[in-house]
Amino acid sequence: MLSSKRTWVSLLGAVLIGLLTLTLAAAPALGQTKVRIGYLPVISYVPIFVAVDLGYFKEQKIEIELLRFASGSKQMAPLASGSIDVAAGGASAGLFNAIASGSNFKIVADKGQNRDGKAYGTQLILSKAVMDRVKAGGLKALKGETFATFGKGSVADYGLYHELKHGGLDWSEVRIVNLEPPKTYQALKSGAIVGASTAEPWSAIVEVEGVGVRYLTAADIPEIAETQIAVIMYGGDFMTKQRDLAQRWMDAYIKGIRYYNKTGMMHDTVVKILQNYTKVDSKVLAKAIPVYLDNNGRVNVKSIQHQIDWNVKVGNLKTPIDARTIVDESFLPKS
Repeated sequence: MLSSKRTWVSLLGAVLIGLLTLTLAAAPALGQTKVRIGYLPVISYVPIFVAVDLGYFKEQKIEIELLRFASGSKQMAPLASGSIDVAAGGASAGLFNAIASGSNFKIVADKGQNRDGKAYGTQLILSKAVMDRVKAGGLKALKGETFATFGKGSVADYGLYHELKHGGLDWSEVRIVNLEPPKTYQALKSGAIVGASTAEPWSAIVEVEGVGVRYLTAADIPEIAETQIAVIMYGGDFMTKQRDLAQRWMDAYIKGIRYYNKTGMMHDTVVKILQNYTKVDSKVLAKAIPVYLDNNGRVNVKSIQHQIDWNVKVGNLKTPIDARTIVDESFLPKS
């Protein structure tokens, strides 16, 4: 009788230990609520900022850690290593190369596109100092001058190529330097460059400060009129090992997009949020061209493919890539 009781107690103990072990093993996956996001203080991050400030991530029981980077490209290595879970930045040759080479992340959602009336990215801005020459001779009058883009193979690089071509100037006929947007503004102001391909709010800042003017937007150029400017990327482990968390993050992000699309950029709440994160004055925001965001977060895969093909053409990519292989839209709503 005593032996039987001891056997039963031992068996029960073994079962309880087994259940405890399973619970502890599952705990990290179920208990992780913090999501680390790479960001820049620019307008196209508006759905993330909105989702943070209006509590959409909190509704999903997610704590957000925003980690500021100097550029989107600098987020790639931390994303691949798992140091951050979510990255957001411009489409670029570096991004395409990294994914194609086996880096552990993918494009999962839209973070800003050009559309007619909302061509916020790839705008050609010119210094006021050269406008008389341009009015007399077009962009060809700037042959031999210096222009800036965000980086080699960046979406700004892609934009500048087509902007100059539209004006009858080949980019081999000008000097191109790579500068981050704040430095681009300073270089334009000092006369170190005559123009740049950039995005909001920098175009608006240039005009408000009287430093330069918007000369072309993507809407003026058929080849780049509907360009996918920026994207959301998930780290591979976040996508697979934390899929429920990744889905909840996306649900909150989409809610942020839809709030922005419904209210518009100059809604009082949105303006206050943007001012807080970007430190850009409301007068400048009022002059900025709004970013287009797909209501369901869909990526313009056709545009991504066009950018890939262009990067192959100019030598930034060695081999073609099928855009569909680097985009995963399984986290997005069906309608």
